Amino acid sequence: MKAALAAYRTGREPSAVNPFVARWDETSKWEGEAATKILVGMRLDDLVYMARGTIQAYKRAAPILRRQIEDERALPKDEKLSLKQIFVSGLPARLIAHRIACVGV
Repeated sequence: MKAALAAYRTGREPSAVNPFVARWDETSKWEGEAATKILVGMRLDDLVYMARGTIQAYKRAAPILRRQIEDERALPKDEKLSLKQIFVSGLPARLIAHRIACVGV
């Protein structure tokens, strides 16, 4: 996002991004070392035990998410936002979350 914003400000195309990584835990950009490196070498039963809290949280949230999706699908077509509208309206929050200054854009 930083590269895209810099390219936009200078009126040029952003540089190409290489989407390939050596390991799955490198698919996200972290500040410093990837947090998932602590999982390397762990036993499967330990990983499952650690993940059960996340699984339980998903089970609690799933009915609410399902209802939200069903409600959105039930909207008349002219009331639904386009993918572009969804992207543009969510961009300020993403820039703030990644601490990217975008004043004047």
